[in-house]
Amino acid sequence: MNIQPKYYFILLVTTFFCQFNTFFGQDFFPPITNYTTDDYGHEYAPDNHGVTQDQSGVMYFGNTGNILAFDGTRWEEIPIVSSRVTRSLYTAEDGTIYVGVMGDFGYLSIDSVGSYKYQSLVDSTLRESNPFNDVWSIIETSDGIFFQSEQQIFQYKNEEIILLPMPSTVHTVFKVNDKLVVRMRDFGLMQWNGDAWERIEGSEPFEIYAAFGIIPMKDKKEHLIITQEIGLYKLTSQNKVEPIENPNSDFLNKLLIFGAQKIGSNRIALNTFDKGCIIIDYQGNELGRINKRMGLRSNEVKNQFIDYDGNLWMALGNGIALVNLDSRLSYFGENQGLIGGVEVVLQTNINNNDHLFVGTNEGLFRINQKNESLFRIYEKVESIKHSVWSLKQLNNTLYIGTSEGLFTLDLTIPNADPKRINRQNVNALYINEDLNQIITAGKQGLQVLNSKSLAPIFTFPEAFSSVTNIESETKKDTTNYWLGLQGLGVLKLSYIQNKFNVEFFSGVSYGFPSDHVIVPQKLNGEVVFGTTDGILEVDQTDFDGELFTVFMPTKLGDSIFKKPIFYFTEDEKHIWYCIDNDVGIYNKKEETYINRPFWGIKKGRINTLYRPEHKEYLWIGATEGLIRYNIKGEIPFKENFNTLIRKVMTKKKSIIYGGHHSKKNRSIELEFEKNFINFTFSAPYFEDHQPIEYSYKLIGYNEKWSDWTEKTEMDFSNLQEGEYTFIVKARNVYRQEAKPAKISFKILTPWYRSATAYTAYVLLFIVIIYFAIVISSYRLKQQNKRLESAVKERTKEIEEKNHRLEDQKTEILHQKTEIEDSINYAQRIQNAILPLKDEMTKHLADSFILFWPKDVVSGDFYWFYQRGDESIIVCADCTGHGVPGAFMSMIGVDKLNVCVGEKGITSPDKILSFLNEGIKTSLRQDESKKATRDGMDASIITINQKKKTIKYAGAHRPLWFIQDGELHEIKATKVAVGGFTSIDQVYELHEFTIDKTTSFYMTSDGYADQFGGPRNKKFKVKVMKTLITENYQKPMSEQQEILENEMNSWAEGYEQVDDICVIGVVVNCDE
Repeated sequence: MNIQPKYYFILLVTTFFCQFNTFFGQDFFPPITNYTTDDYGHEYAPDNHGVTQDQSGVMYFGNTGNILAFDGTRWEEIPIVSSRVTRSLYTAEDGTIYVGVMGDFGYLSIDSVGSYKYQSLVDSTLRESNPFNDVWSIIETSDGIFFQSEQQIFQYKNEEIILLPMPSTVHTVFKVNDKLVVRMRDFGLMQWNGDAWERIEGSEPFEIYAAFGIIPMKDKKEHLIITQEIGLYKLTSQNKVEPIENPNSDFLNKLLIFGAQKIGSNRIALNTFDKGCIIIDYQGNELGRINKRMGLRSNEVKNQFIDYDGNLWMALGNGIALVNLDSRLSYFGENQGLIGGVEVVLQTNINNNDHLFVGTNEGLFRINQKNESLFRIYEKVESIKHSVWSLKQLNNTLYIGTSEGLFTLDLTIPNADPKRINRQNVNALYINEDLNQIITAGKQGLQVLNSKSLAPIFTFPEAFSSVTNIESETKKDTTNYWLGLQGLGVLKLSYIQNKFNVEFFSGVSYGFPSDHVIVPQKLNGEVVFGTTDGILEVDQTDFDGELFTVFMPTKLGDSIFKKPIFYFTEDEKHIWYCIDNDVGIYNKKEETYINRPFWGIKKGRINTLYRPEHKEYLWIGATEGLIRYNIKGEIPFKENFNTLIRKVMTKKKSIIYGGHHSKKNRSIELEFEKNFINFTFSAPYFEDHQPIEYSYKLIGYNEKWSDWTEKTEMDFSNLQEGEYTFIVKARNVYRQEAKPAKISFKILTPWYRSATAYTAYVLLFIVIIYFAIVISSYRLKQQNKRLESAVKERTKEIEEKNHRLEDQKTEILHQKTEIEDSINYAQRIQNAILPLKDEMTKHLADSFILFWPKDVVSGDFYWFYQRGDESIIVCADCTGHGVPGAFMSMIGVDKLNVCVGEKGITSPDKILSFLNEGIKTSLRQDESKKATRDGMDASIITINQKKKTIKYAGAHRPLWFIQDGELHEIKATKVAVGGFTSIDQVYELHEFTIDKTTSFYMTSDGYADQFGGPRNKKFKVKVMKTLITENYQKPMSEQQEILENEMNSWAEGYEQVDDICVIGVVVNCDE
């Protein structure tokens, strides 16, 4: 079964707290884990009987009809004899597990897949000739395995069953000095010598009375005999029984003892019928009890077993219990009557009576040495129903700081009720006995009381969110009280010359972390401050007579920690600390830090550490309860435990490996089509209750260890054929790794990749190749015949086509020549109608025209006309380029000649309107869909050099001018000339006068839109403006050369994408 256990951390207390109980007494609180049918299955009986452990660490428990196996993670059943109780279990030295049930006995054999199967040793003849009831015990000596029922003892030796002679019925059996010793009714104690029974001298009392345990003493030469009715006896080294005079006999005789189990070297555990487990020493003194009141599910302890690690297992009338006897950690919570998260602990001794007080967010709880309650260890102080934050003692009075006020409690009066002093919220308090001062602080502020009269002597009513702690120090004649204010900083209350003074420190400039979580503490006699960024100390410096205070990092032990550290306490040899919620010990002498003993603590946030004087333990308060750590000795860390592969299954849950090795095991082989495999693994580790982590790898698939995980199953599927080895290892909470487990398996090659299949493939391939060659040869011969005929026909056709193509080529070359001649002629015409560049430089000396057609002829054009004092310059970009663009440019030049030359229009806006009307009329651009939409973008500037006036109008093309190094742009009208533009379109005129020498620039879009550069991007207008601005002071001819060189460099290796036309002119105002 795969049922995860529910751990009930139940801590034991003893029935009374006697001074002579040196080991158990008050200090014996080992954890108990109870397992019930909720864990191992409701289909099984609640009561259990036999207990054993195999050599790998797995535990086995006798149930009704089966054995329950527990590996620390899962419960599994092993069927035995249906409806019969499994009374006894025993693991022999060779690892075989022997089983005793009602009317049968045998052992667990391993089948071919490694699963346990019950194998009976009782055949029908033996059962009929020697009937018997329950097999109560199984004993192993060098003489074989002995199965004991009341009627008969069976010896199993050399694979044979031998019936021992039985002069009487048998009650109990024991192994003593490698001999079988039995208590036989009417005969006393009898020893089997291999051939016959020998009566042990002095055992006459046991003719009538029962012996329930024969335990070896410390020297192992003598044995202690435990009875139920006549006290204790001793079996001497001379094999003689002697009575022991013992004052505890009456106590023992009242117990209904089932059996006895040796614990360590000086303790004995008695399992009883109705009083649980009684722990005694070899003198019969009771050391403690583990019973139902202390947390067991049942007081009926049917059997006991000590595992390899010294843990005590109990088979109960209702469930199974595990007791970690050697644990140094004890846990206290709701099961012990302690409710809420623990905030503060105080332990004191008044009149030789120990008192322990625990403050939680649910109130105040107490326990004292005389508290004899067995149901709940902790008693709630009912009159305090609020959160308790601070506990301090002054003489015989306990002072209690709560969220609803300050209380006092008289420690000399048993179970006294607290008295309320005030209703002031108290998060922290401090008592200065020398000054008779009690300092309290909380949400209502700070208050100082006289410790004798309890009257306020100083009040600081500032509201605080929360006060973490108060510590004090006295220097010369000044006493300083340091208060940690949650999220705010530190408050210092100084007392000097009978006066109080308050200082407040806050902010990272003082050295505090940004969250200001600060807890004042005492370390090495000095006040320090625990913070989220380590420990700080006070650094006060006198600077020119003024005292400056900052808080500097300081050491814990010999190191500085930059981690959250709020709580620490110390004694002469150690510092106990909590760093980032992990508890540890610093050894002052050895200068070492130890955390490992506390790794198993998982009780939420740590709130406090308390080390009482003259006590050998440390109290740890946490949000989920109280933990006590026994300082004496060390937690016995287990150094070796096993990782186990418990099962290997297929996809259909068929088991192919059951977890146990034997010579019968067959190798694991999986068909390729069914190569899904599931591994279940575990590690029998019972020393604490923290989850085990696992890491694994599959050799042959992935050689790398996986990350650590708590998963206890792993699946692999779709593996290639081949051999694999699965390896898994475990580690506990102390980072100790268990011995890895491994298992190998093989994925079989699929039939279609087997040697036989490949042989068949080769033969088939050869046959196919042979017939392919034969068929191909025949087809080639036939094809060659057809090809010879086809070649002759095609040759004739190709010769005829070549003649036709030659004629066509001649004609095309002739046409190409005519077209090129026409285009070249068109270029001469275009050059003829465009004004000469010298004509513009004659009137505007410092000017240039950069004109680069994309093709032979251009769709961009420039135009200049001098009329009187006015110079008219046009830069135009017609629709398209090449021949179509050239036609448009000729129309544009013609219209300009008419407009300016004949009609005398010089205003740029009028010129544009004339051009627009003329183009639309010439190209018949009406509203019909068939009309052409060709047109042009243009910028026109009219310069009057005498008056220094400038007129500009543009259709989509702007005017740039530079004065004093700054480039200005005049936006054009956002419509074209011709095309879709209305015939009566009005263009915006810009007219202004200049008084400084000004450079003017007009351009088509070809320059800025040219692709080039290392990333094949456009040159862009912004870059062009920058280039012009950087060089505008140079002569225009040099500027033209710079523009040409820059474009040649930019467009190198790229085709020119459009016609380029750039015009630059300087109007000099100095003339």
